[in-house]
Amino acid sequence: MVTQPLANERAPAVSGGPALPARLGPGAFDRVALVGMTGSGKTYLARGALSKLKRLIVCDAKGFIAGENWRLENWQGGYEKLLKGEDARVYVPPLNSDADWERIFWQIYRLRRVTVYIDELYQVGPSFGSEGLRALYTQGRQLEIGMYSSVQRSAFVPKFIFSEASYIFCFSLQLEDGLDTMGKQMGRRVREEPLGWYGFWVYDVRARQLYKYQRVQYVTHRVEVQDEGGE
Repeated sequence: MVTQPLANERAPAVSGGPALPARLGPGAFDRVALVGMTGSGKTYLARGALSKLKRLIVCDAKGFIAGENWRLENWQGGYEKLLKGEDARVYVPPLNSDADWERIFWQIYRLRRVTVYIDELYQVGPSFGSEGLRALYTQGRQLEIGMYSSVQRSAFVPKFIFSEASYIFCFSLQLEDGLDTMGKQMGRRVREEPLGWYGFWVYDVRARQLYKYQRVQYVTHRVEVQDEGGE
């Protein structure tokens, strides 16, 4: 058991969500992919990782986030604040069509220094990714637009979600094709070694390092992590 302080000053956690171990270090403007089954811990981890950010947009494609403690305000008023350079944590509810999501993505593209979290990416447009979403991922980095996305199955993820990622998180997966895909993206251990429920793999793309965590539990002022190391 390794105890690490909440030392990632770019996106530390507070009570209500887990803290990412400091050495993993995703920043506010990184590209982060979280893949795993429903209930495996993707959204819980994202909430903790993003809890300190003052300029945040949460796209709730399935409508499950509304009742959770994300401290979000409505899209219309919050977007105007962000556009003016003010702080706001903004909620985008489920939308009716791919065209509606595309409009939102191009509005986000006008912003600077903001982080976007998309909960269940496969429900915000075509499986190959819309032009607006592609622009945010491939061009938004230089505009300081961070992109965090979660998805249940890697088969539903546009290729640029992985090719642009700084970090890839893999939680429990049920289907063999998903394990095969994540093994190719992150390393053979992801395919060969089982995970406990709420356990996850993290692949630091730039460092080419893979880490396995069996459990993350929020504790006041620190996070306790059962760490099986990297390769």
